[in-house]
Amino acid sequence: MEEAVAALAEAQRRTEERVGRLEEAMAALAEAQRRTEEAVAALAEAQRRTDERVGRLEKAVERLDATVEGLRSEVGRLSRVVGATAEEGAESVLRVILPRKGYRLLAEPRLVAWDGEVDVVVPAEKDGQVIWVVVEAKVRQSWRAIEDWANRMRSEGFRRSLAAAGVRGPYLVYAFGIRVDEGAEEAARKFGIGLLTAGGEQVPPGELLPPG
Repeated sequence: MEEAVAALAEAQRRTEERVGRLEEAMAALAEAQRRTEEAVAALAEAQRRTDERVGRLEKAVERLDATVEGLRSEVGRLSRVVGATAEEGAESVLRVILPRKGYRLLAEPRLVAWDGEVDVVVPAEKDGQVIWVVVEAKVRQSWRAIEDWANRMRSEGFRRSLAAAGVRGPYLVYAFGIRVDEGAEEAARKFGIGLLTAGGEQVPPGELLPPG
């Protein structure tokens, strides 16, 4: 009996130890569950704040898009105004320069709306020969711009297109700039393009180009 009681007592002790360990595990699980719930709550709060920030950003982007669109419209309007100013400047200078060079204008200088490649044209007569003065007007003339313009006018296909549009040639070729970069005058001389500014003729044009 004593041995049985001792065995039962030992079994009871081990059971109590296991129960104690289980209680500790349950407590640990409960603590882990509590921390998990806190973490989930923190994540939910963070997500809520993120959603609010995203909402504010979306509204800000919408306002920015509206502002950018407004700026694009304004820039486009200003570009048209400035472009028109360059073309008007070219027309005004031609009216002064061509008579000084002995040409009689046969019509008012006019705009040719042709993808911006030729801005102002005017027929003129000298010593019985009728020519067409063609001008590319830009706010800013540079070496590259003058070279590109010279290459277009040297193209027979381009001159044929001009003739088909009623600008029949031969052609006296100018470039007009409100601003003229350093090197533009040298480019004009090299490529045989007359260079005009608001102050007048900076570089005289080269030889007449024949129709395409």
